[in-house]
Amino acid sequence: MSKIILLDVDGTLVDYDNNLPDSAVRVIRAALNSIWKATTACSPARASRRARSTPSASIPPARARENVNRLTVREAFPDLVISLDANQSFTERDLDVLRGLDALGIAWIEEPLDPRRTPANGPHDLFARLAQLQRRIQTPVCLDESIFSAGNLAKALKHQELKCYALKIGKFGGIQPALQFVRMANARGMSVWMGGMYDTGISRRMHAAFQMLPGVVDAGDIGATSRYFDVDVTDPPYTVERGMVTLERRGHEHGLGCTLDRSALSRALIDQQTYE
Repeated sequence: MSKIILLDVDGTLVDYDNNLPDSAVRVIRAALNSIWKATTACSPARASRRARSTPSASIPPARARENVNRLTVREAFPDLVISLDANQSFTERDLDVLRGLDALGIAWIEEPLDPRRTPANGPHDLFARLAQLQRRIQTPVCLDESIFSAGNLAKALKHQELKCYALKIGKFGGIQPALQFVRMANARGMSVWMGGMYDTGISRRMHAAFQMLPGVVDAGDIGATSRYFDVDVTDPPYTVERGMVTLERRGHEHGLGCTLDRSALSRALIDQQTYE
């Protein structure tokens, strides 16, 4: 059995002066020496912007960015799995920045291109742009918020270059469509990892269960609901204890491993409709 730690980089693993504290190095090394697997996530656009503003004429932007990422994280942890979420913050003009990430051994970069800032030359369709970018860089391009309908997904799947997807069960239409997508992705040799949103314990448990399916490569947003809500609507609440998610506790061995906490649900209720 493997365990995973998810770490944000900017402002968490490294401070805003891009320093990696010795205490963080010691803790992560101790985790990697046990049975833990560590994964980091950060915004490369923010790291790049910060690198561009570095007050040193002797360090070009690309070199400064390399110092931020490689020297503070990659060299300290050469075997660390690192994924990046650009939140659609780059354009084709940033190709050199994105190519610079290839040397860092990034697992994937999520949604690198801004759909609103289309290039003067070349394709304007976002998925065609992402496919073109994937042909130009080695780091896998991962799709998330660009897919918000069945039509978007169908368009993306036409591009064989795009082989990495963040799966959010609700956004994909529910359990059965999400299962079908995982099976299809496996058949096509695509990578899937579990994303998430501001989910209650019901959805969190389902995402954690999906995480155990063949072909789902990494855990994503399956942290405790207490990160977002004062009270969960499930009994027992969905928790993460020392990196472990327990889906089926004693007395809740079937289904999702929980029941609705109707008292908590009533306190969170905003509106109610009855249909006959």
